[in-house]
Amino acid sequence: MSEDYREAEQTLLFGVLDAIPCPVALLNLEGEAAYVNPMGEACEPSLYDCDISHLPIVKKCLAGTASVGGWVTFTTEEGTLTGQAEVYIVRSETTTMGALFLLRPDIPRMDRYDALPYASKAMRAVWTQIERLSQFATPALFLGEPGTGRSSFARALHAIQNTPDAPFVEVDCRTVDEKGAQRFLFGSESRPGVLRSMSSGSLYLKNIHCLPLSTQRHLSEVIRHRALNETPVSVRFLASGPPSFDEFLEDGRLEQALYEQLAVMPLTVPPLRERPDDILPLAEWFLAHIPKNGDIEAFSEEARRALVQHTWPDNVRELEAAVTEAVGRCTRGGAIQPAHLPFFAKESTRSKESLQDMRLDFNRRRIEAALAIYGHTVEGKRRAAKELGIGLSTLYRLTAREEPKL
Repeated sequence: MSEDYREAEQTLLFGVLDAIPCPVALLNLEGEAAYVNPMGEACEPSLYDCDISHLPIVKKCLAGTASVGGWVTFTTEEGTLTGQAEVYIVRSETTTMGALFLLRPDIPRMDRYDALPYASKAMRAVWTQIERLSQFATPALFLGEPGTGRSSFARALHAIQNTPDAPFVEVDCRTVDEKGAQRFLFGSESRPGVLRSMSSGSLYLKNIHCLPLSTQRHLSEVIRHRALNETPVSVRFLASGPPSFDEFLEDGRLEQALYEQLAVMPLTVPPLRERPDDILPLAEWFLAHIPKNGDIEAFSEEARRALVQHTWPDNVRELEAAVTEAVGRCTRGGAIQPAHLPFFAKESTRSKESLQDMRLDFNRRRIEAALAIYGHTVEGKRRAAKELGIGLSTLYRLTAREEPKL
């Protein structure tokens, strides 16, 4: 391949990178920035000044993973740069040539959950959809199981679309009755209500299916006309609920019209068990940010396996609680072991109880078989106990109607 061809190929590649509408760096095999596009140079700090090579997602990508993503933060004398990063492997037909590093620094972080290091494709898709939602003013509906972070993503969408002083008002519909909901949203003679008092910002209705039906109907009319008693309503309506509203729509607990207005662009946050690639990065992030006494280095390999194998029914919220409790149990420092994890201890206890139940059931079956031979008389029970090698009191205890306390 001639030098002229290489130069032309390089010029074409740099032109493509320059056209990408976000900061981009072309990395060599050591993870260092060999080229940065104009948007990457314009960042403060510039991507040239950021220590990209030490990022775990870069190391993982260069080790052979096709693509990796997650939240990153760079701090230099010029300032702090943070955002959602994506790293893609760059290969020729036979060898790995380097990686492509893309950064989306314009997603504000409203609380600590928005800064979590998501590595899975599913969560990168969620952030892509949030960026898409930020281009519209239509209502947005966040679906998912409790603990997945629906409220955090609602705040992130609000932050992307609004100035810092724009209000974000959240109400959990499980906590308000019909009278309270009407007064809070629409006002009364003595107070204007939140829809009249807010001139901008977002109103987030958490667990929308728990809102009283009469209030749902009233809210549906407000959304339809973008007005309350001829007073314009300019807030953006955000809502959240379970992964599916079918049950609530079928039995009439959720107004069909309101659901259709909110579900124009629904966003589903997947449960943690469906995105195992996020478990260890999240656990390590929590470990790094939880106040600790003593020198707790990391998770042992056994603990890491236990974290990945757990099903996490309460999702990210449970993972944070588990890491916090493990830190409290790991009083001697060093690495966190499986025994420090609360769910591991509970599963071990259940396993022991299960073995005890099996042994108890086996002994009872042996006694029943012996009594079938020797009979249920007092003498028959004595002979059965002698044959089985147990005391007569043990036989009576195991055949009693009440479960023995072990």
